[in-house]
Amino acid sequence: MTKHDYILSESADKDLENIFDYTEVQFGFDQAEKYLSEIENVFQKLVLNPESGRKRNEIKEGLYSFPKDNHVIFYRNLDSHIR
Repeated sequence: MTKHDYILSESADKDLENIFDYTEVQFGFDQAEKYLSEIENVFQKLVLNPESGRKRNEIKEGLYSFPKDNHVIFYRNLDSHIR
């Protein structure tokens, strides 16, 4: 694993499934695929620049957040990856 990796928690993976399902019902399959691709792009940007998120130590030490449209991505910057 290189520094430029991310790992999704089980709950994050489930959240993405729910986001996909909701978006597909409301806006169609193509839009759901597009939106998840956009979220993936945010993950890649955060891997390259993890400090770009907002520190959220008031919630949990070492936690960051980054907005994506109507959602917020929460993550931790670990030695070899973000999670």
